[in-house]
Amino acid sequence: MAEEKAKIVVLLHAYYLDDSRVRRHCEWLAKCQKDITVICLNKGQESKCSMENDVRIIRAPVSRSESKSKLSYMLEYFLFFLYCCYKATVLSLIKRPKLIIVNNMPNALVFAAFVPRILGVPVLLDVHDLMPELCDVVFKGKAKLLRKILLFEEKLSFMFASHLMTVSYPVKKLLKKRTLKPLHVTHNSPSQLTVVDKKEQQEVKILFHGNIHERYGVQRLIEPLSNLEKKGYEFSFDIFGKGPYTQELIKQTASHDFITYQGSFMPVDVPNILSSATVGVIMNYPNPSNDFALPVKMLEYVANRVPVICPKLPIIKEYFSEESVFYFTDDSDLQEVMETMLGDKNLRRQKSENALEDFNSISWDKEKEVYLNFIEACYEL
Repeated sequence: MAEEKAKIVVLLHAYYLDDSRVRRHCEWLAKCQKDITVICLNKGQESKCSMENDVRIIRAPVSRSESKSKLSYMLEYFLFFLYCCYKATVLSLIKRPKLIIVNNMPNALVFAAFVPRILGVPVLLDVHDLMPELCDVVFKGKAKLLRKILLFEEKLSFMFASHLMTVSYPVKKLLKKRTLKPLHVTHNSPSQLTVVDKKEQQEVKILFHGNIHERYGVQRLIEPLSNLEKKGYEFSFDIFGKGPYTQELIKQTASHDFITYQGSFMPVDVPNILSSATVGVIMNYPNPSNDFALPVKMLEYVANRVPVICPKLPIIKEYFSEESVFYFTDDSDLQEVMETMLGDKNLRRQKSENALEDFNSISWDKEKEVYLNFIEACYEL
C-alpha cells in the first residue's frame, strides 16, 4: 500500500503563478510526493480552482486593488484574510494537513491559521520582506507610529508561528535581534534556467527586468547612457516590467532611441529575455529596505552568465566579490563603471564566470534538499 502523501497548505497574498519563490518551493515539494494546496489571490479572469504541475491552486474572490488608497489596501488584506481563515479551517478539518506555510507580506496572515494551530498543525512563516524597513522607505522615515505598529505585528506573528524561514543570512542576522526563535534560510535563487550559448552580438544589449518603482532607480541610467552614446558607444537598453513608476519612466525615455520599454513579462519568460542580454543592471538606491534585499533579478542574471552592474549594497557585497560584478558607489561613478563594462568584452566574460562561482554556494540546486529536510522536520518533530 502506497504511503499517504503529507498534506501542506500554503497561504499567499499574491498571484501564485507570478511568485517565483513560492511556485518553485511548491512544485519541488509536489515532486517530492507532498500534497500541496495553495490559497492565493485571483487576477479576476483566473479559475477558482486549478492544478499546475501537481500543485492545487485555490483562488480567493479577491484581486489586487486597482485603487492606491489606504482604505482599498486595508479592504483587500481584510477580505483575503477572512477567506484564508475560512479555507484554512475547512481544510484542517477535511484534509488534516501536516503543515501550514504562510508567506508574508503581511506577517499577520499567520493568524488566518488560528484554528489549524489550535488543532495542533504547525505553522511556518516565510519572511520574504521586512515590513518595518519597507515602511521607512515608503514613508521616508516619517511614519514612526506605523513602524512601531509593524514591529509589534511582526513580534506577535513570530510568536504565533511554530517555525520561521527567511531569504538571506543578513536578513536572518537582523531578525535575530527581534526574535529568539531559530530562522532557516532558503535564498531566492532561481531554478536551473535554460542557459544558452552566449555568443555576444556585435551590439551590446543592456537589460533591466523587474518591478518599476522609483526607489529601484532605473531612471538613474538615462543620463550616463546618453553621455556614453554621445561619446560613440553603440548599445541598446531594454526595460521589461511594470509598476507605479512605469508611465513616468516612459516619458523620461521617450526621446532616447537606444531605450526600448518592452512591457510586462511572466516568470516563464525570463530565460528568453536573458538569452540575448550582454549585461544586466541593478539600480536599487541604498535604503533600510534595499540594504537587506538580495535582488532576485540579479541572481537570475548570474545564473544565466549575464554580467551585472550594481551598487555596493551591503547585502550584495555579502555574496559577490569585486571580481564578480561591476560595482558602482553612487551616481558620481556610474558612468565610469558603465564605460569600463562597454569597453572590455573579456572583463565582462570573466566577471560573469566569477559571479557564477560565488552564486553556486546558494543555488537552488544546492539548497533544495536542505529545504525539503527543513519542511519535513517542521511537522515531524
